[in-house]
Formats: sequence, C-alpha cells, structure tokens
Amino acid sequence: MIGPGEWVSTRPGDHWVSRFGPIVLTYRQGAAWWAVLEFAGAFTMGAITAVPTTSHVWCGTAKLACAAVFFALFLLEAHYKPHARPRDNWIDSAALFCEAFAMLSAAVTLFVNEPGHWSALGAQILVFATIGLFVAKAVADVLTEVYLFHTGRRVRLQREEWGLAPFAWT
Repeated sequence: MIGPGEWVSTRPGDHWVSRFGPIVLTYRQGAAWWAVLEFAGAFTMGAITAVPTTSHVWCGTAKLACAAVFFALFLLEAHYKPHARPRDNWIDSAALFCEAFAMLSAAVTLFVNEPGHWSALGAQILVFATIGLFVAKAVADVLTEVYLFHTGRRVRLQREEWGLAPFAWT
C-alpha cells in the first residue's frame, strides 16, 4: 500500500524537487517526466474541447477524440507505472480507463442524438465511478500520511538517504 518509500535526494541538481515537491514526489524516482505527460494530455483535451461544435456529430467527435487521449494515457500508465506507490498506479489506471469509456459513452449518446439512450446512463455511471476512485485515493493518501507520521517512517527513510545521525534531526 505504501511502496518503497519517498523520493528524497541530496544531489545539488535535484533542488528543483524541493520547489516542485508536491507535484513530483508521488512519482517513483526517474519518472517525474510523467507530470509533463499528464499536463500534455490535459492540454490536448482542452484544445480539442475548445473548438466550437455546431452539431451533435461534431460534439461526439470531440468526445471521441478525448476518449482516445484518455485511453492512450491509460495504456501508458499501465505500462510505465510512474507512481512510487503501487496503489496510485492501479487507481489512476482504473480512473483513466473509466474516463475513456465515459467519453466513449458520451460520444455514442451524441452520435445517436437520443438523450435517453443507454449510453448516457453509462457515461454518468463511469463518471461517478471515477469520482469514487479519486475519493478512495484521497482517503488512502490521508491514512498513509497519518501512518508515516505516526511511525516516523519518512524521517527514518530521510536519515538513511542523507546519512545523518539521529541527533541531527532534533
């Protein structure tokens, strides 16, 4: 549930980690590039949905393109497993999968142009499933932080990484 540990580094070239820590510390060492890929995916979907649509078909095409971006991110996440905590890889992969199929269901709804079509309900269920996954991840993150604080595990890992004597942390 917790993974191998936090990414702590004392190399001078890694001081950017201190500044942008909350963004990159969730990734395993060497996978901080994933944050750039996530931003690129979000930017791509923003660019796709920024184009004004004039019909249900065009709107459905935009949803289909967003589904393709979500599915590509899902495949990359499942393959590279960029997070330090294995549960984050599983939850994010499942969320990307749900988001891809929610967009696909929304596209089907727009293509058939029937608001009561089964695909509309499917899209809503998948969006709620994604929200549930992120709520579960947030709860797991809070419980993990409480555990790390209570047991002193993070401090111990930092001592081991930095090689400082226990008295240096008092």
